[in-house]
This record gives sequence, C-alpha cells and structure tokens, in this order.
Amino acid sequence: MNFLYSLKHKLAKVLAGYIEGRAKLFFERKPELWREITEYRSKSNSTGAQYSDFEVLYKWVRKHKPKEVLECGTGLTTMIMAFALKENEKDSGIVGRITSMEEYENYYTDAVNLMPKDLNKYVDIRLSPVVEECYQFVKGVRYTDVPDRDYELVFIDGPSFHTNPKMTDKYAFEMDYLWLLKDSQRKIPAIIDTRTAACFIYNLFLNNKFKFDRLRRIGVIYPASKDDIRTVNAIVHNAISRGDFKRTSLIDTLSGEYFR
Repeated sequence: MNFLYSLKHKLAKVLAGYIEGRAKLFFERKPELWREITEYRSKSNSTGAQYSDFEVLYKWVRKHKPKEVLECGTGLTTMIMAFALKENEKDSGIVGRITSMEEYENYYTDAVNLMPKDLNKYVDIRLSPVVEECYQFVKGVRYTDVPDRDYELVFIDGPSFHTNPKMTDKYAFEMDYLWLLKDSQRKIPAIIDTRTAACFIYNLFLNNKFKFDRLRRIGVIYPASKDDIRTVNAIVHNAISRGDFKRTSLIDTLSGEYFR
C-alpha cells in the first residue's frame, strides 16, 4: 500500500511539473505578454500564482470573452487577464473589465503602479475592507465594497485572513463567491486558487458543481446559481448516506453502552 501511494505521489509530481513547464512555454511563445509578465514579477512584492494557473485564466478569458470578471485578490493574474481582454477587443471588438478586489494597501498600490498603461481601461482595482459573515453553518470573510455587476467569472485568491485578532487560526474561508451566488439566478463559474479549505466548503455547498484539479491544486466550480446551493440538511443527509459518518459497533448499538 505504501509503495502504491509513493508511486502515485511521484507520478503526480512528474505530471504537475510537466503541466507547469508546458504552461511556462505557452507564455514564452507570446513575446509581448512574456515581457510584461517578466517585468511585473521583477518589481512585484506578491508571490503570485503558478504559470499553469495563469494559463487557465488566460485561456478562459480568451475563449469566453467576458464583459465582467470579478477577481478576489489582486496580483499578476490581474494583468494577465487584462492582456487577454485587450486581445479580445482587438479580435472581436468586445470590451471586458476585471473588477479586482484587494484589502492590503501595499498590494493595491503595487497593482495600480505596475499595471501597464495600455491595460488600465480593462481593470477596476478596488481597495476594500473585509468583514466577517455567516452563511448557514459556516463563517468566513468577504470584501465589503464589491460593485454590483453581472460577473461572468469569479477568481478566488483572497481575502485569506480573519478580521478578528482573537481567532487562533488566522486563515479564513473566502466567501465572496458564495455571497454573490446566494442572490443570483444567473449561472456563474468560479476558479479557486490553491485554497484547500475553501475548496472543501464549496464542495459541501455545491457538490455537483465542484471539481478539484489535484495537479494544479485549484478548485473549479462549474456555472452555478443560488438554486444549486445545498441546505445544511441536504449536506448532512448526503454525508450520512455516503458513509462519511463512522458507525458504532453492532454491540454498542444494540446495548446503548458506547463507553466501555
């Protein structure tokens, strides 16, 4: 069993490395965009995502030609999607916009200053405080000043931390997409960047719509609306019927004496 697990783990690393290398090559073959990526990375304080993540977002924007994208957490991904929007306008005349939310002033300032001037028309970078919210049985954080727009994609890369300093676990569930979805009749897809806790919760609420890309470590939510959000009762019932709850032994069940 350990041998098989180790073999699967090594194979996954090889495949992930191949996907990352292929994605980097994809951008290197686009000289203008590659120059922008290299320059941005050399000046930015942000760690940024992987090339494979950049590729997913770039290709989605190029294929679907959205007019409105919501990005939760500003960075190099903002510039890459904006570049794709510029190419969309050149090819088809469709002008799109990225609404990019950021809670940290230094990252916000970086994003504004590093954005190439010819891409400014495609981005609306907002500095916004975050607030803690509850939805059904989960608590998370969201940006307070997200504009009311007809978003066609949500990219989740923040906010990441609780606003309450007394929380012993500083990491929080990013709930902007859920907050948007709960009032939406339109079907909206989402991509979650390397946040396994958020992926777990979105899988609970949107089980049939959520998939996890293990090699890129990103969550993919296929177009969903408020009608796809499951209730607590549905989540618990599904967990029981699926066998997620370990059963007591037959002896303990019959006797009712669980603690021997």
